[in-house]
Amino acid sequence: MDWRTAINSGVMYQHAAWAAPMPAGTTSLVARTPAEVDSFLKMFLSGEPGWSHRTDQGNWSLRSLLPASARLPSTQPGPTFRLQDVFTYNRAVKIGDADARSLLMLFVIANAYMEGLIPANPFFCVYPSSTSGKVSEQLQTYLDKAAKLFHGYYREDLLVRAVDAPDTSLERWKAGQGQPAKTVTIATQAQTVHLGPKYRGRLGTKTVVVLDDFTTHGMSLEWARILLTAAGAQRIVMLTVGKYGSRHTRYELKDPSALAPYQLNSLTADSFNATQLSPDSDPHAQDRLCQRIAAALDTSQA
Repeated sequence: MDWRTAINSGVMYQHAAWAAPMPAGTTSLVARTPAEVDSFLKMFLSGEPGWSHRTDQGNWSLRSLLPASARLPSTQPGPTFRLQDVFTYNRAVKIGDADARSLLMLFVIANAYMEGLIPANPFFCVYPSSTSGKVSEQLQTYLDKAAKLFHGYYREDLLVRAVDAPDTSLERWKAGQGQPAKTVTIATQAQTVHLGPKYRGRLGTKTVVVLDDFTTHGMSLEWARILLTAAGAQRIVMLTVGKYGSRHTRYELKDPSALAPYQLNSLTADSFNATQLSPDSDPHAQDRLCQRIAAALDTSQA
């Protein structure tokens, strides 16, 4: 009943494993000892929510935990790691006895929770990868469990990549190396991603949390926002672990009536107006997170 009361109120719940086993059918954070409760509070829920970049406009919020170039303390396989190590190259990195990827994801969720961005009963989804029918397995596995902390629902089929698209990271790398690269615009997303038809009429009272590992100019997240807004979502929260650059481009359709959110669109780049935004940035976000991780490692080693 404690667990049900918490999740139905949008309150993060932690199970005291020293008192009793977790009841069947529940999903929650677990503290093995009373000392772990204190450690969790200090690590994740003390101080102000920390973001490297943040933007709020209308019914949407965008948050990025760290600059994409961030390097953080670790214990295995070396003393530090980069975000790309765990999210791009899928390398196994440990911070103490915790998986680095899961720890970073928990920082993202805990920060959003502290800021009041995650109410009870939200929908969670991951922006789909460039290959149709696929999303990031790492993010999907984590969100499926994280959603249940708030009586939320992970919806793999809310955003659907119906047609393969160029990998924006790869094309950006090619261009940086002077190699031939495909031009990627907001139309690349508009012509390949739509909302799952079964969600028609189901988003009007919902907060939808969209997660991606990295963002640069924000084309993917903006297309998700445009689709969800057209479908009537009450609030849209876009969260990323890393942010390349310092700008975010806001896109709006010149003719909103041309959008069919539940099917593929034939929109072009000329169908959109683009506005350059400068998210509020915190140059000390990385240092503070490093300090928290280092303090936790010192405590665990002691």
